[in-house]
Amino acid sequence: MSFRRYYLDRMLHDMEFYGRVLDVGGRKIR
Repeated sequence: MSFRRYYLDRMLHDMEFYGRVLDVGGRKIR
C-alpha cells in the first residue's frame, strides 16, 4: 500500500468535509 496515496486521499476527503462544514457555518453566520 502506498502511504503517500493514502495520505493524499485522506487529506482530500478531510478538505471536502471541512469545506462543507465551513460552507454551512458561513451560511448560518450570514
